[in-house]
Amino acid sequence: TFQTDSISQRFSDEAINNPINGFELEKENTDFSPAIAATQLDAAFGQLKLEWNEKLSLVLGARYEDYRQVSAEFDPLARVSPVLPNVDPNTFEEGEFPSGVFQDDQVYPSASIKYAIDGFWAETFNLHVNWSETTVRPDLREITDTSFRDPVTDFIITGNSSVTPSDVTNIDIRGEWFFDNGNLLSISLFSKDIDNPIDIFSQTATGNELRGEVLNGESAEIAGVELEWLVNLGVLGSIGEQFFVRGNMASLTSNEIDVGDVESNVTNRQRALAQASDFVANVLLGYDSNDGKHSAGLAFNTFSERLFVSGEGGEADVFEQPFDSLDFTYTYFFTDDFNVRFRARNLLDENSEFTQVDNATGNNVTRFEQNVGQTYTLSFKYDF
Repeated sequence: TFQTDSISQRFSDEAINNPINGFELEKENTDFSPAIAATQLDAAFGQLKLEWNEKLSLVLGARYEDYRQVSAEFDPLARVSPVLPNVDPNTFEEGEFPSGVFQDDQVYPSASIKYAIDGFWAETFNLHVNWSETTVRPDLREITDTSFRDPVTDFIITGNSSVTPSDVTNIDIRGEWFFDNGNLLSISLFSKDIDNPIDIFSQTATGNELRGEVLNGESAEIAGVELEWLVNLGVLGSIGEQFFVRGNMASLTSNEIDVGDVESNVTNRQRALAQASDFVANVLLGYDSNDGKHSAGLAFNTFSERLFVSGEGGEADVFEQPFDSLDFTYTYFFTDDFNVRFRARNLLDENSEFTQVDNATGNNVTRFEQNVGQTYTLSFKYDF
């Protein structure tokens, strides 16, 4: 029994360490359990380049990677908290690992052909054909059997120690036009076939809180076209020579994931990949003064509606709505070593919004909305 009503004395070191008071530390059972995760990668890369008549070149490459990942929950109050459970390695077949452990070693080949032509609509034209095999690996949060909150939306996302890397086959064809005034035009056709794609699947939630879990699907495909350009505005005269327009646009002609036999009550087992917009555009109006003292840029970025998390149990998918971003940057170079920079972000004062179709009414319901706000920063940089 305490003899004082003072909180500072009631929870002092002496009171807590006194066994008579019966203080105990207990681990609360929540979704956000402590966990340990680690990855390690050993790799080696080789490349061979062959050229003919300065017009045609072939580049062959191969990358060997030995990848390991491990994760486990642990009790921070336990005297001994092993990262891995005590297991007898003799009980596992060759290539089999206990839960939370994954190892894979592969060779990822690549090949690229470049053909250069002079005078094809421009001073120099390059045609590239590229093929490669690569992988996309989960991050540390995604390979632990515990939850974390998405830093933007505050949605609860649960990792999965059984998630494994995704194997990707890339094919793209790109044409590049280089002009004598420094202008550039590039058009690309690309395709990606993904095995075991890592994606976020919706979980059953209580109340209005959205939850998702990280799982491997069966396969996915992304294909589209991309346009990139750099144009100097010298046609506007001597002042225009200090300005340029740079940007790129991409449009997806195919964007689909096949969930396969994954254990999830997902509503649509064939749907778009999360975070993959069918249209993305980035445009920069830049300025570099002739004396090298001033540099400025007005950047506009936008994307079309994109899936954030799949629907579950008949509920519709949740989509992130388009966000138009307009940012301004100006830098003044006092000397080669000292400059001052001003930045202004989200000049259009756009909000971030996530919506979901209500099955009962057929109307869009806002599941999350954030007033992003505008930010202004002034920074100084000096190189010693």
